[in-house]
Amino acid sequence: METPYFPEPSGKPILPESTLTILETYGSNADATTLRIIALGLVGTLKKRESDHIKERERLVKDREEAEEHLDHLHDAPDGYIENDGQALGFIIPTGNGEYEPAYYIKKLPEGRVAGHPESYTKGDVPFIADSFALPTGTQPSAPIPNWLLAILTRTTSQFKTLVQVTRQHDNWGLEADIRRAQAADDQMAIICQCIQQLRAEQSIAKQQRDLALFRLEQAWLPHLVQQLQGLAG
Repeated sequence: METPYFPEPSGKPILPESTLTILETYGSNADATTLRIIALGLVGTLKKRESDHIKERERLVKDREEAEEHLDHLHDAPDGYIENDGQALGFIIPTGNGEYEPAYYIKKLPEGRVAGHPESYTKGDVPFIADSFALPTGTQPSAPIPNWLLAILTRTTSQFKTLVQVTRQHDNWGLEADIRRAQAADDQMAIICQCIQQLRAEQSIAKQQRDLALFRLEQAWLPHLVQQLQGLAG
């Protein structure tokens, strides 16, 4: 007796829970056709789960390979450097023949500067050093800095620190660099203004002393006493 041939299932797979419901409903009254449909549905379910398992395994393997590749890059990075993931936008490095490429490895330096290496970095290479700046965003015209933000830039240390902390959330070194430059320049302007005021006060005192001395010389008839020197004035 030949074994019956069951064609590949063409309908939707049947969940095991649905199969139990059908069997409980029909019990021993289920005919061969119903049992065959159930069997083929279960085969379809097994095949779908096997296919899903293979796809999930392939996805996990791909994710693992990408993670290992990322770790390899981190391992190859110079000490203290990270991959440039937008922290130093616009930082390009000359590669010769008038060509440039974005800095691949970067390191934050004091005073708004940044060190960088190209992706082709090898141990012992001298880093490129550049200033970090905030770059334009989008194509729309920018609005002037509002007064409330200018006030934060020039007020207490705690307010300024809060501004820096919030800016760091954007992971853009140029923003913090220019914020610190703006505050440093404002502090310098305040010092210069104080110096100017002090010099003006000293100038006024010197002028008064000069005028008083000239008045006393006038009272002493100095022009008459040294009249013979009149030709020296030219």
